[in-house]
Amino acid sequence: FPVLEAMSVGTPVITSSRSSLPEVVGNSAFMVNPHNIAEMAKGLQLLTSDYYLRNELIERGYKRSYEFSWDTAARQWCQAINEVLCELE
Repeated sequence: FPVLEAMSVGTPVITSSRSSLPEVVGNSAFMVNPHNIAEMAKGLQLLTSDYYLRNELIERGYKRSYEFSWDTAARQWCQAINEVLCELE
């Protein structure tokens, strides 16, 4: 997902409130209705003018992107396998 790539390098994200994107970004991005130009403009204006919001989304985004990293996925996969193996004993 491009939004995860952006968040992983410290870019504040504005994204659609539709499709699977809200699930992917959680509370780590500014979500807008993709059919509402005024809402998109408001999001851009907020991220460029509100230092606190911008930095908060950068921090949250970085943490959120880590949840989808290969390291995290591998760790969760190994944990699931170990749980199944323990149940078989």
